[in-house]
Amino acid sequence: MRCGDSESTIDRRKILRSTAGLAVGTAGLAAASGSASATVEALYEALECTADGTWQAAPDGYPVLDLRGSTPTRLGDWPDDPRDLTIFVHGLGGDSDDGWKDQAYTFEQAARQNGWDPTQIAVLYNTGGDSLDWESSVDKAKTAGRRLADWLGGYAAENDVSSYRVVAHSLGGHVTGTLLNELDGDVVIDDVALLGPAVPKDSVCKDDGQYAPGIEASAEAVYNYRSWDDEVVCDLYSSVILGSGNDGLGCKAPDCGWFDSPPSNFEDNSVTFSVDGHCDYPRPDVGCVDEVVDDFGV
Repeated sequence: MRCGDSESTIDRRKILRSTAGLAVGTAGLAAASGSASATVEALYEALECTADGTWQAAPDGYPVLDLRGSTPTRLGDWPDDPRDLTIFVHGLGGDSDDGWKDQAYTFEQAARQNGWDPTQIAVLYNTGGDSLDWESSVDKAKTAGRRLADWLGGYAAENDVSSYRVVAHSLGGHVTGTLLNELDGDVVIDDVALLGPAVPKDSVCKDDGQYAPGIEASAEAVYNYRSWDDEVVCDLYSSVILGSGNDGLGCKAPDCGWFDSPPSNFEDNSVTFSVDGHCDYPRPDVGCVDEVVDDFGV
């Protein structure tokens, strides 16, 4: 099934009330940057991802790996002796309230809608989403990626799991890129899906890309899903507010120059016609989970 577009029903006043400090601070930066109109619109889109009602509520006991401390901790009811395991990684601000597990559960429901019933856990990590310091958030994401790699190495050694998959949204792209680098081929992930990744579009290039070594060594296949209608990555990320002027991989195709390219196991997918916004990638009825399921071959 191909998912169509859907108009969001989230009340913007509710979004602004629930994240007032972040909204005011970012709106002020937007005005100062000289691109207030586009950036404020992108801000609404970003805040929608953390608003109540955006995601389907995960049940009590949903399995979570807490990466906020130096020693990863299991929360909830974990699957016993799973044959395969999918790890969902949230993005910026996803650590607020229960958003971290609700996003994962929403993706899981969308996967079931498209014929795949994954055995899945969510990860929880500190994004620093309230600080308006993107570099700090990226550092925290990379720390989470290193902790996840350490945990996964031990888990794989103790459990007979035939396949691992990772699905990462937004800032979670940095968690996942770091995870693959740190694994260095000791554990190989069967499939990776990057949903609107807020990472530089040259970060997957073989010659100088920071995540290319891990993609080559630690994944059978990495799929990128990007949309020109993702205003968070296309406008906010590439602005002086969040990014450093480098277009994000969740908006633009990899830019590797004339004599470079991503690894052969990296596949770029434009999903502009099915993804209207940054929150839509993992949701049922809208987004691109149908394409993820097709690409994973599950």
